[in-house]
Amino acid sequence: MRLVMKFGGSSLESEEGLRKICYVVERQAKAGDKIAVVASAIGDTTDRLLEICEKAAGGDKKSVEDFVYDLKAEHLKICNIAATCGEARMEIGHEISRLIDELRDVLIGIAHVREVTPKIRDYVLSFGERLSVPILWACLRSKGLKTEKFTGSEAGIVTDSNFGNARPLLELTFHQVKVRLGKLYEAGVIPVVSGFIASDQNGRTTTMGRGGSDLTASLLAAALNADEIWLWTDVDGIMTANPKIEPSAKTIRQLSFQEAMEMAFFGAKGIHPKAIEVAMDKGIPIRVKNTFNPDGPETLISEEAEIVPGFAAKAVSLIPKVSVITVEGAGMVGASEVAAELFQILVEKKTSILMVSQGSSEANISFVVPR
Repeated sequence: MRLVMKFGGSSLESEEGLRKICYVVERQAKAGDKIAVVASAIGDTTDRLLEICEKAAGGDKKSVEDFVYDLKAEHLKICNIAATCGEARMEIGHEISRLIDELRDVLIGIAHVREVTPKIRDYVLSFGERLSVPILWACLRSKGLKTEKFTGSEAGIVTDSNFGNARPLLELTFHQVKVRLGKLYEAGVIPVVSGFIASDQNGRTTTMGRGGSDLTASLLAAALNADEIWLWTDVDGIMTANPKIEPSAKTIRQLSFQEAMEMAFFGAKGIHPKAIEVAMDKGIPIRVKNTFNPDGPETLISEEAEIVPGFAAKAVSLIPKVSVITVEGAGMVGASEVAAELFQILVEKKTSILMVSQGSSEANISFVVPR
Protein backbone atom coordinates (compact mmCIF):
# COMPACT_ATOMS: atom_id res chain seq x y z
CA MET A 1 0.00 0.00 0.00
CA ARG A 2 1.11 3.56 -0.71
CA LEU A 3 0.58 5.74 2.38
CA VAL A 4 1.02 9.28 3.61
CA MET A 5 0.87 9.59 7.41
CA LYS A 6 0.54 12.84 9.32
CA PHE A 7 1.29 13.03 13.04
CA GLY A 8 -0.20 15.84 15.11
CA GLY A 9 1.59 17.86 17.77
CA SER A 10 0.10 15.91 20.68
CA SER A 11 1.63 12.72 19.27
CA LEU A 12 5.11 14.23 19.19
CA GLU A 13 5.43 15.78 22.65
CA SER A 14 5.92 12.67 24.81
CA GLU A 15 8.07 9.56 24.97
CA GLU A 16 4.97 7.37 24.63
CA GLY A 17 3.84 9.28 21.54
CA LEU A 18 7.23 8.96 19.84
CA ARG A 19 7.37 5.27 20.69
CA LYS A 20 3.92 4.72 19.16
CA ILE A 21 4.86 6.70 16.03
CA CYS A 22 7.94 4.55 15.49
CA TYR A 23 5.83 1.44 16.07
CA VAL A 24 3.20 2.23 13.44
CA VAL A 25 5.68 3.50 10.83
CA GLU A 26 8.03 0.55 11.35
CA ARG A 27 5.12 -1.92 11.20
CA GLN A 28 3.85 -0.58 7.89
CA ALA A 29 7.36 -0.36 6.43
CA LYS A 30 8.02 -4.01 7.33
CA ALA A 31 4.72 -4.90 5.63
CA GLY A 32 6.18 -3.49 2.42
CA ASP A 33 4.18 -0.25 2.35
CA LYS A 34 5.63 2.88 0.81
CA ILE A 35 5.36 5.70 3.36
CA ALA A 36 5.74 9.47 3.51
CA VAL A 37 5.44 11.19 6.90
CA VAL A 38 4.23 14.71 7.72
CA ALA A 39 5.00 16.29 11.11
CA SER A 40 3.17 19.09 12.89
CA ALA A 41 4.80 21.37 15.45
CA ILE A 42 5.24 19.78 18.87
CA GLY A 43 2.42 20.39 21.36
CA ASP A 44 1.21 23.99 21.50
CA THR A 45 4.37 25.45 19.92
CA THR A 46 2.47 27.25 17.14
CA ASP A 47 0.19 29.04 19.61
CA ARG A 48 3.19 30.06 21.69
CA LEU A 49 5.03 31.36 18.63
CA LEU A 50 2.00 33.50 17.77
CA GLU A 51 1.93 34.86 21.31
CA ILE A 52 5.65 35.69 21.41
CA CYS A 53 5.32 37.50 18.06
CA GLU A 54 2.89 39.93 19.66
CA LYS A 55 5.06 40.38 22.76
CA ALA A 56 8.10 41.02 20.58
CA ALA A 57 6.13 43.57 18.56
CA GLY A 58 5.50 45.34 21.87
CA GLY A 59 9.24 45.55 22.50
CA ASP A 60 9.31 42.89 25.23
CA LYS A 61 12.85 41.52 24.78
CA LYS A 62 12.90 39.76 28.16
CA SER A 63 9.92 37.60 27.17
CA VAL A 64 11.72 36.76 23.93
CA GLU A 65 14.83 35.62 25.80
CA ASP A 66 12.78 33.54 28.26
CA PHE A 67 10.75 32.00 25.44
CA VAL A 68 13.67 30.89 23.28
CA TYR A 69 15.47 29.48 26.35
CA ASP A 70 12.43 27.36 27.29
CA LEU A 71 11.74 26.31 23.70
CA LYS A 72 15.32 25.13 23.21
CA ALA A 73 15.29 23.16 26.47
CA GLU A 74 11.98 21.48 25.62
CA HIS A 75 13.05 20.42 22.13
CA LEU A 76 16.48 19.21 23.26
CA LYS A 77 14.78 17.10 25.95
CA ILE A 78 12.51 15.48 23.35
CA CYS A 79 15.51 15.07 21.03
CA ASN A 80 17.35 13.10 23.73
CA ILE A 81 14.35 10.77 23.96
CA ALA A 82 13.92 10.40 20.20
CA ALA A 83 17.54 9.98 19.11
CA THR A 84 18.93 6.85 20.75
CA CYS A 85 22.05 7.01 18.58
CA GLY A 86 24.66 9.38 20.04
CA GLU A 87 25.76 10.63 16.62
CA ALA A 88 22.19 11.43 15.55
CA ARG A 89 21.49 13.08 18.92
CA MET A 90 24.48 15.36 18.50
CA GLU A 91 23.57 16.21 14.89
CA ILE A 92 19.96 17.06 15.74
CA GLY A 93 21.00 18.91 18.89
CA HIS A 94 23.22 21.18 16.80
CA GLU A 95 20.39 21.74 14.30
CA ILE A 96 17.92 22.63 17.06
CA SER A 97 20.42 25.07 18.59
CA ARG A 98 21.02 26.70 15.20
CA LEU A 99 17.28 27.08 14.54
CA ILE A 100 16.66 28.53 18.01
CA ASP A 101 19.46 31.07 17.51
CA GLU A 102 17.92 32.07 14.17
CA LEU A 103 14.47 32.39 15.77
CA ARG A 104 15.90 34.56 18.56
CA ASP A 105 17.51 36.89 16.02
CA VAL A 106 14.20 37.31 14.17
CA LEU A 107 12.23 37.97 17.36
CA ILE A 108 14.77 40.49 18.66
CA GLY A 109 14.58 42.21 15.27
CA ILE A 110 10.80 42.43 15.67
CA ALA A 111 11.29 43.88 19.16
CA HIS A 112 13.64 46.54 17.79
CA VAL A 113 11.24 47.76 15.08
CA ARG A 114 8.12 47.03 17.20
CA GLU A 115 6.22 45.63 14.25
CA VAL A 116 5.43 42.18 12.91
CA THR A 117 4.18 41.91 9.32
CA PRO A 118 2.19 38.89 8.01
CA LYS A 119 5.29 37.78 6.08
CA ILE A 120 7.52 37.90 9.17
CA ARG A 121 4.83 36.21 11.29
CA ASP A 122 4.73 33.28 8.85
CA TYR A 123 8.50 33.01 9.05
CA VAL A 124 8.36 32.88 12.85
CA LEU A 125 5.55 30.29 12.82
CA SER A 126 7.57 28.07 10.48
CA PHE A 127 10.01 27.30 13.30
CA GLY A 128 7.49 24.99 15.01
CA GLU A 129 7.59 22.42 12.21
CA ARG A 130 11.23 23.10 11.36
CA LEU A 131 12.11 22.06 14.92
CA SER A 132 9.87 18.97 15.04
CA VAL A 133 10.90 17.36 11.75
CA PRO A 134 14.56 16.68 12.74
CA ILE A 135 13.35 15.07 15.97
CA LEU A 136 10.90 12.74 14.21
CA TRP A 137 13.52 11.98 11.55
CA ALA A 138 16.02 10.97 14.24
CA CYS A 139 13.40 8.85 15.99
CA LEU A 140 12.64 6.85 12.83
CA ARG A 141 16.31 6.62 11.92
CA SER A 142 17.06 5.12 15.34
CA LYS A 143 14.80 2.20 14.36
CA GLY A 144 16.93 1.49 11.31
CA LEU A 145 14.44 2.99 8.85
CA LYS A 146 15.72 4.72 5.72
CA THR A 147 14.48 8.29 5.94
CA GLU A 148 15.26 11.83 4.79
CA LYS A 149 13.93 15.12 6.15
CA PHE A 150 12.47 18.07 4.23
CA THR A 151 10.71 21.35 4.89
CA GLY A 152 7.46 21.79 2.97
CA SER A 153 9.27 24.11 0.58
CA GLU A 154 12.12 21.64 0.03
CA ALA A 155 9.53 18.95 -0.68
CA GLY A 156 8.11 21.14 -3.46
CA ILE A 157 4.98 22.73 -1.97
CA VAL A 158 4.37 26.15 -3.54
CA THR A 159 1.61 28.58 -2.56
CA ASP A 160 0.34 32.02 -3.40
CA SER A 161 1.57 34.98 -1.31
CA ASN A 162 -1.44 35.25 1.01
CA PHE A 163 0.67 35.09 4.17
CA GLY A 164 -1.10 33.44 7.10
CA ASN A 165 -3.56 31.49 4.96
CA ALA A 166 -1.72 30.71 1.73
CA ARG A 167 -3.36 28.52 -0.89
CA PRO A 168 -1.26 25.88 -2.68
CA LEU A 169 -0.66 26.17 -6.41
CA LEU A 170 -1.79 22.63 -7.08
CA GLU A 171 -0.35 21.66 -10.46
CA LEU A 172 3.03 23.25 -9.73
CA THR A 173 3.12 21.60 -6.31
CA PHE A 174 2.20 18.16 -7.66
CA HIS A 175 4.91 18.39 -10.30
CA GLN A 176 7.62 19.52 -7.88
CA VAL A 177 6.75 16.96 -5.20
CA LYS A 178 6.95 14.16 -7.79
CA VAL A 179 10.36 15.41 -8.94
CA ARG A 180 11.80 15.90 -5.45
CA LEU A 181 10.26 13.00 -3.51
CA GLY A 182 9.05 10.53 -6.12
CA LYS A 183 12.23 8.46 -6.55
CA LEU A 184 12.86 8.29 -2.80
CA TYR A 185 9.28 7.20 -2.13
CA GLU A 186 9.42 4.48 -4.80
CA ALA A 187 12.76 3.25 -3.41
CA GLY A 188 11.27 2.75 0.07
CA VAL A 189 12.95 5.76 1.66
CA ILE A 190 10.58 7.59 4.06
CA PRO A 191 10.46 11.36 3.46
CA VAL A 192 9.71 13.24 6.70
CA VAL A 193 8.17 16.57 5.69
CA SER A 194 7.23 19.61 7.77
CA GLY A 195 3.50 20.26 7.66
CA PHE A 196 1.79 23.65 7.56
CA ILE A 197 4.66 25.57 5.92
CA ALA A 198 5.57 26.11 2.26
CA SER A 199 6.93 28.96 0.14
CA ASP A 200 5.59 31.26 -2.55
CA GLN A 201 7.04 31.52 -6.05
CA ASN A 202 9.58 34.05 -4.77
CA GLY A 203 10.90 31.58 -2.19
CA ARG A 204 9.36 33.42 0.79
CA THR A 205 8.08 31.26 3.66
CA THR A 206 4.29 30.93 3.84
CA THR A 207 1.89 29.08 6.13
CA MET A 208 -1.33 27.40 5.00
CA GLY A 209 -3.55 28.29 7.95
CA ARG A 210 -4.75 26.28 10.93
CA GLY A 211 -4.76 22.57 10.16
CA GLY A 212 -2.28 23.18 7.35
CA SER A 213 -0.39 19.97 8.18
CA ASP A 214 -3.44 17.98 7.07
CA LEU A 215 -3.32 19.86 3.79
CA THR A 216 0.38 19.07 3.44
CA ALA A 217 -0.45 15.36 3.80
CA SER A 218 -3.17 15.56 1.13
CA LEU A 219 -0.87 17.41 -1.27
CA LEU A 220 1.86 14.79 -0.88
CA ALA A 221 -0.65 11.96 -1.26
CA ALA A 222 -2.06 13.47 -4.45
CA ALA A 223 1.40 14.01 -5.93
CA LEU A 224 2.71 10.56 -4.98
CA ASN A 225 -0.46 8.67 -6.02
CA ALA A 226 -0.99 7.35 -2.50
CA ASP A 227 -3.71 4.79 -1.80
CA GLU A 228 -4.67 6.30 1.56
CA ILE A 229 -3.94 9.19 3.92
CA TRP A 230 -3.65 8.35 7.62
CA LEU A 231 -4.06 11.29 10.00
CA TRP A 232 -2.85 10.42 13.49
CA THR A 233 -4.32 12.40 16.41
CA ASP A 234 -4.84 11.85 20.15
CA VAL A 235 -8.47 10.65 19.86
CA ASP A 236 -10.16 7.63 18.28
CA GLY A 237 -11.05 9.16 14.93
CA ILE A 238 -13.67 11.86 14.41
CA MET A 239 -16.17 11.89 17.26
CA THR A 240 -19.89 12.63 17.41
CA ALA A 241 -18.95 15.60 19.62
CA ASN A 242 -15.84 17.02 21.26
CA PRO A 243 -15.03 14.39 23.93
CA LYS A 244 -13.55 17.09 26.19
CA ILE A 245 -17.00 18.71 26.27
CA GLU A 246 -19.21 15.62 25.89
CA PRO A 247 -17.58 12.56 27.54
CA SER A 248 -20.13 10.15 26.00
CA ALA A 249 -19.09 11.06 22.44
CA LYS A 250 -18.48 8.09 20.17
CA THR A 251 -16.33 7.47 17.11
CA ILE A 252 -18.02 7.94 13.74
CA ARG A 253 -16.96 4.88 11.75
CA GLN A 254 -17.47 6.29 8.26
CA LEU A 255 -18.11 9.66 6.63
CA SER A 256 -18.40 10.82 3.06
CA PHE A 257 -16.01 13.51 1.86
CA GLN A 258 -18.90 15.99 1.80
CA GLU A 259 -19.98 15.16 5.36
CA ALA A 260 -16.42 15.43 6.66
CA MET A 261 -15.93 18.75 4.88
CA GLU A 262 -19.09 20.19 6.44
CA MET A 263 -18.01 19.02 9.89
CA ALA A 264 -14.52 20.44 9.43
CA PHE A 265 -15.88 23.82 8.35
CA PHE A 266 -17.95 23.93 11.52
CA GLY A 267 -15.14 23.18 13.92
CA ALA A 268 -15.02 19.39 14.23
CA LYS A 269 -11.61 18.32 15.50
CA GLY A 270 -9.58 15.99 13.35
CA ILE A 271 -9.16 17.36 9.84
CA HIS A 272 -8.88 20.52 7.76
CA PRO A 273 -11.53 21.16 5.04
CA LYS A 274 -8.92 22.03 2.40
CA ALA A 275 -7.22 18.69 3.01
CA ILE A 276 -10.51 16.88 2.38
CA GLU A 277 -11.06 18.81 -0.84
CA VAL A 278 -7.68 17.80 -2.30
CA ALA A 279 -8.19 14.15 -1.28
CA MET A 280 -11.73 14.14 -2.67
CA ASP A 281 -10.59 15.49 -6.04
CA LYS A 282 -8.08 12.64 -6.31
CA GLY A 283 -10.36 9.99 -4.76
CA ILE A 284 -7.91 9.19 -1.94
CA PRO A 285 -9.57 7.83 1.24
CA ILE A 286 -8.57 9.35 4.58
CA ARG A 287 -8.36 7.47 7.87
CA VAL A 288 -8.33 9.42 11.13
CA LYS A 289 -6.60 7.30 13.78
CA ASN A 290 -5.34 7.52 17.36
CA THR A 291 -1.55 7.41 17.81
CA PHE A 292 -1.97 6.14 21.37
CA ASN A 293 -4.49 3.45 20.35
CA PRO A 294 -3.33 2.51 16.83
CA ASP A 295 -5.54 -0.57 16.50
CA GLY A 296 -8.58 1.04 18.11
CA PRO A 297 -11.65 2.71 16.56
CA GLU A 298 -11.02 4.98 13.58
CA THR A 299 -12.93 7.06 11.04
CA LEU A 300 -12.82 6.32 7.32
CA ILE A 301 -13.55 9.26 5.01
CA SER A 302 -14.33 8.24 1.44
CA GLU A 303 -16.89 8.59 -1.33
CA GLU A 304 -19.40 6.47 0.58
CA ALA A 305 -21.45 7.61 3.56
CA GLU A 306 -22.67 5.27 6.29
CA ILE A 307 -26.39 5.35 7.04
CA VAL A 308 -27.01 4.87 10.76
CA PRO A 309 -30.63 3.79 11.44
CA GLY A 310 -32.41 5.88 14.04
CA PHE A 311 -29.99 8.82 13.89
CA ALA A 312 -30.97 11.98 12.00
CA ALA A 313 -27.66 13.73 12.74
CA LYS A 314 -24.18 12.22 12.85
CA ALA A 315 -22.41 14.81 14.97
CA VAL A 316 -22.59 18.11 16.82
CA SER A 317 -19.72 20.59 16.52
CA LEU A 318 -18.79 23.85 18.19
CA ILE A 319 -16.98 26.89 16.82
CA PRO A 320 -15.58 28.88 19.77
CA LYS A 321 -14.67 32.56 19.85
CA VAL A 322 -17.01 33.96 17.21
CA SER A 323 -19.03 37.17 17.05
CA VAL A 324 -22.39 37.94 15.46
CA ILE A 325 -22.61 41.34 13.77
CA THR A 326 -26.05 42.65 12.82
CA VAL A 327 -26.70 45.67 10.62
CA GLU A 328 -30.30 46.88 10.48
CA GLY A 329 -32.40 49.81 9.33
CA ALA A 330 -35.40 50.61 7.17
CA GLY A 331 -33.10 52.06 4.52
CA MET A 332 -31.78 48.57 3.79
CA VAL A 333 -35.04 47.32 2.28
CA GLY A 334 -34.50 46.74 -1.41
CA ALA A 335 -31.00 48.26 -1.25
CA SER A 336 -28.82 45.34 -2.33
CA GLU A 337 -25.76 47.58 -2.50
CA VAL A 338 -25.69 47.74 1.33
CA ALA A 339 -24.91 44.03 1.60
CA ALA A 340 -22.34 44.35 -1.18
CA GLU A 341 -20.58 47.18 0.65
CA LEU A 342 -20.57 45.23 3.92
CA PHE A 343 -18.99 42.18 2.32
CA GLN A 344 -16.46 44.36 0.49
CA ILE A 345 -15.31 45.78 3.84
CA LEU A 346 -14.85 42.26 5.21
CA VAL A 347 -12.89 41.24 2.11
CA GLU A 348 -10.60 44.25 2.50
CA LYS A 349 -9.99 43.29 6.13
CA LYS A 350 -9.39 39.64 5.09
CA THR A 351 -12.09 38.50 7.52
CA SER A 352 -13.65 35.06 7.04
CA ILE A 353 -17.45 34.92 7.10
CA LEU A 354 -18.69 31.77 8.83
CA MET A 355 -22.43 32.31 8.34
CA VAL A 356 -24.84 34.88 6.87
CA SER A 357 -28.52 35.41 7.70
CA GLN A 358 -30.99 37.96 6.33
CA GLY A 359 -34.61 38.39 7.31
CA SER A 360 -37.30 38.21 4.65
CA SER A 361 -38.11 41.88 5.36
CA GLU A 362 -34.59 42.77 4.13
CA ALA A 363 -34.39 45.26 7.02
CA ASN A 364 -31.42 43.52 8.66
CA ILE A 365 -28.49 41.28 7.87
CA SER A 366 -26.36 39.29 10.31
CA PHE A 367 -23.07 37.53 9.80
CA VAL A 368 -20.82 35.43 12.02
CA VAL A 369 -17.08 36.13 12.01
CA PRO A 370 -14.11 34.84 14.04
CA ARG A 371 -13.55 36.96 17.15
